[in-house]
Amino acid sequence: MRMAKKNTKAAPWLSIVLPTYNERQNLEVLIPELEQMIRKQGYFAEIVVVDDSSKDGTPALVNSFQKKYGNIRLLERPLKEGLGAALRAGYNFSRGRIILSMDSDLSVEPEYVPKLLNKLDAGFDFVVGSRHTSGSAYDAPSLKTSLKKAVSTMGNALILALIGLPLRDCSMNFRAMKANWWRKIKTHEKRNAFLFEMIFEIHRLGGRVGEIPFRFKERRFGKSKMVLSTEVVPFLVKAFKYAIGRLRGKY
Repeated sequence: MRMAKKNTKAAPWLSIVLPTYNERQNLEVLIPELEQMIRKQGYFAEIVVVDDSSKDGTPALVNSFQKKYGNIRLLERPLKEGLGAALRAGYNFSRGRIILSMDSDLSVEPEYVPKLLNKLDAGFDFVVGSRHTSGSAYDAPSLKTSLKKAVSTMGNALILALIGLPLRDCSMNFRAMKANWWRKIKTHEKRNAFLFEMIFEIHRLGGRVGEIPFRFKERRFGKSKMVLSTEVVPFLVKAFKYAIGRLRGKY
């Protein structure tokens, strides 16, 4: 099921979705590392790069990698609407029976991909990489990253306590799911709150959700696109909405 196939017209077993905006320097490292992992594991996989009109030459780089590897698809979007909108477009564009997404900033090493997929093989429908569970690590060499770590830790604890999800981390874009579950749920968020929204919707419909520990690393090149002041409030509003809905028996 997972092994590479010579028939390039056949649908891949795995789609790896990478949302990008001015991440050329990181992609120069990440894509070859992903391709090496794919070959090592024998996966029949495609890499889907969803680019929100980068100005740093990202599309040209992706096209050059496509010529080299032959399994990369570029989805160019005219607007920068947020991570949620980019992931939604990438998931819909994907052809794999398993859809995996991860950030393009080198915060996740490709060696964790098989561990995420093995958890799906164990009977889960959705699996997320966790920075806050036993065995995980969150590198925070700078004051800014330390602040993000603190907000992430407290925010996830509050949200998950309100909703009661069996996870410790709902806000990390390192996740994999069976594609049929993506087609079952409806999502509306365009920004980072989408990450929490999709987990809740899968769980609400009876999907089995799980997580694996991994080591989160600070980005190597460029600047983070996430602004805490604009992302935290939508996360909390969504969480309280779901919590109230649960109390009223809506969910």
